[in-house]
Amino acid sequence: MRYVMLRPSAHLSITDHLSTMETVMSTKNASTSSPNPTKPGTIAELREAMLADGTVDPRRRQEVASALRRLAKALCKPAEMIPTAPAALRPMLANFPAVRAGLSAGRWRNIRGLTQFALAHFGLATVPVRSRQALSPAWDALLGDVPAYSERYKLGRLGRYCSGVGVEPEGVGDQVMDGYLTDLRDRSLVSNPERLHRDAAVIWNRRATANMPWPRTLLCVPDNRDTYALPWTSFPASLKADVDAWLDWLGGTDPTIERDADPLKSASLRTRKRQIHLFVSAIGLSGLDTAELRTLADVVAPARAIAGFTFFWQRNGKTPSAHTSQMFSLACAIAKHWAKLGKDDLEQINKVKKRMVPKMEGMTQRNHDRLRPLRDPLLMHKLLTLPSAIREEVLRAGVPTTSLALQLQTALSIELLLAVPIRIKNLAGLRVGTHILIGRRGDVTLIVPKDEVKNGVPAEAQLPDNAVDLLDLYLTHYRPLLGDSASDWLFPGHTEAGAKGCEGLRQAIKTCLLSRCGLEWNPHLFRHLAAMIILTAHPGAHRHVQTILGHKSITTTMQFYAGMEKPAAFAHYSKLVSTLSDEALLPIPKGRTKRPGPKRPRARPPENRAGHPSDGPTDRNTSPAPSNGKRS
Repeated sequence: MRYVMLRPSAHLSITDHLSTMETVMSTKNASTSSPNPTKPGTIAELREAMLADGTVDPRRRQEVASALRRLAKALCKPAEMIPTAPAALRPMLANFPAVRAGLSAGRWRNIRGLTQFALAHFGLATVPVRSRQALSPAWDALLGDVPAYSERYKLGRLGRYCSGVGVEPEGVGDQVMDGYLTDLRDRSLVSNPERLHRDAAVIWNRRATANMPWPRTLLCVPDNRDTYALPWTSFPASLKADVDAWLDWLGGTDPTIERDADPLKSASLRTRKRQIHLFVSAIGLSGLDTAELRTLADVVAPARAIAGFTFFWQRNGKTPSAHTSQMFSLACAIAKHWAKLGKDDLEQINKVKKRMVPKMEGMTQRNHDRLRPLRDPLLMHKLLTLPSAIREEVLRAGVPTTSLALQLQTALSIELLLAVPIRIKNLAGLRVGTHILIGRRGDVTLIVPKDEVKNGVPAEAQLPDNAVDLLDLYLTHYRPLLGDSASDWLFPGHTEAGAKGCEGLRQAIKTCLLSRCGLEWNPHLFRHLAAMIILTAHPGAHRHVQTILGHKSITTTMQFYAGMEKPAAFAHYSKLVSTLSDEALLPIPKGRTKRPGPKRPRARPPENRAGHPSDGPTDRNTSPAPSNGKRS
């Protein structure tokens, strides 16, 4: 492998070449950055340093200072607590919903660009920005022959990086690419360094193996997929046969076989198949011999099952997780109902389960984090009125088109999920006349029969007026543009007489809510949102939540939503504390005040010698005055 440098000599070794790259990069940074040797560690220090730097144009300094101040406000953190290290700052900026902070997409791009400029100015971000680093003549000639814009765009950053450190195209190799990846991670704010690195390597190899003028060095292409499932060929064929028999038993395909529970639906069977594949792979990756896994009884034997559980526990950073809990439940069910293990073996597995499985209470932290922004009344109002806002935009656009029809379709799906929080599979499978029933007076009822619902609990609700109006507009003017007008699918797909897939509908909803409301959302969160709305307005109304979401048991409702009313409870408590504080600050009235404490009983007047109460106190040493028989 030969390296040709722009500045260093061409006969250097690889080690000398890489050290020269670091020297060139540090020299370049020193020449282009601020003369201040101390690098700011926080955004606050970076802003102060930029305002005090006289080498930058005054107007530019003010623009950067304003961008850094707005960045801290958007992240809802003090500028003194936001680090300037790109590796620590990147996760905060990745996929940040600018609309949630009240920023347009253009303004957010400007803020990121000015932040990148400030970091580069002080030597914190050393990877050159694509548009500010000129290509060397060799790189310019090489990339100029790339016809596809996408390939030229992805190789352009690599070309400018190599031009900045003095590496010509003939000198690109795996070590140069490793340095490129390291600098992307530690010295830039790009959102996905691993993908940029891999894309450049893939396109490089594609052109290197084609019949075109290109360096013939092939680069190592990393596999960034986070997968660990071993192919079924890594296990005995008898294990795969036993797994298939177990899945048939779960699905209840043979009614003559005795079962302990109701048959599973097809979606649940696919989940079990994926889970058992991951579990047996975890046992193989833990170091045990996969050839000994001949049946599922061998898989759930205590020693092997514990090895698989340990794999998932370590993979999650030696902390319990919901995934580990699911694997425990899977193994315990197989051991008890399929493999028929003994009582001692089951107890051994359950003992480990108590130590590794977290106690599940309420929703996951991720779902809590996604719902928390909706505690803001303005954002909640924006979400609830989003379908109506999209409807008005579509009507103002004029003549119906396919693009406008897709927008209205997404608005209708959001409106239906707000009105009736059903699952995405049921939403995608709605048919007009079967699930959407239009009455003679214009009322519309949504019905999902029990055989189409995951837990067998049917759903039926009359749609509100705004949903009915949106549905009527969609069916009359926009639905015919999306497929066969004779089809009864509410959300038609590309194929004839077919519905839109769950994933396509899910992605449309996610994209719409992220771009318009700044919410990292998925359709299932509408069910959690319904529970939050109910419990915020009426704490303790879990029976109402159970009815709306169609849970068979109140236990399921309590398991997921117990504690969701805590914010409302704490808000009420804070109001009580504030009221008591205000009362304590009231002025004390002038004059004698009563001593605090319980009221003392009134003293009984003393009795005279005749046993009758006297009119007042008497002195025992004083004898009564003699009476002359006359009243005084």
